[in-house]
Amino acid sequence: MKKRKWVPYAVAWMCLVTVLSACAAREELRETDRIIQISKPDGDRYKVYKEIRQPEKVAQTEKLLQDTVKGLAVVSMSREADYQLTFMNTIPGSPYDKVVYEVWRAPKDDRVEVVSEPTGTYAQLDSEASRSILRLVK
Repeated sequence: MKKRKWVPYAVAWMCLVTVLSACAAREELRETDRIIQISKPDGDRYKVYKEIRQPEKVAQTEKLLQDTVKGLAVVSMSREADYQLTFMNTIPGSPYDKVVYEVWRAPKDDRVEVVSEPTGTYAQLDSEASRSILRLVK
């Protein structure tokens, strides 16, 4: 009987290792399966015309928008957005919610204004960030 005291500990250890490795693998999938869907207005809805799946480009764009679109300004734009950037995870049941950024081009095409949904935070991007976003949507 004394020889089998280690069995429950071994089983518990194996379960712990399995859970930790599954969590680590799921974290890796989050990074590689983030995508951006770019949409244009099509009547009363937005229609996806481009999908970006390169993890570096997705991460870079998401960081750029998260760093610049901050604040509590409430805005009411005079027209619908020129583009919608939807950041989403392609893994079913993912804990990440999709994030939508509505993008307006300035008349001179030198600046971009962005509103984050559903929070409604607003930012006017500087010229370098605006160029980066405009390259992405074209």
